[in-house]
Amino acid sequence: MPLLCFDSEKDGQGGVMGNKGYGSERLTAIQEIASEGTVVLFEDLGSGFSTLVTIEELEFAQISPGGMTQSPWGGILTLSMRTLD
Repeated sequence: MPLLCFDSEKDGQGGVMGNKGYGSERLTAIQEIASEGTVVLFEDLGSGFSTLVTIEELEFAQISPGGMTQSPWGGILTLSMRTLD
């Protein structure tokens, strides 16, 4: 499942959210969830589908210039998840 992970992102209504370091903080949080094997709720807000999952693998590809402490920063986080159903 590809996910955007940037310092600044738009929500479904076009509002901008985030700040310097926002993307790297989210990446770190998701890496911790994956390494601990924490069960989380996956929701596809477009279809209404939801299920409990664990994150099996993750890969981050930085596509925006800047380092972990510089903005703009961000990229695509790809998750492989296992359902618990």
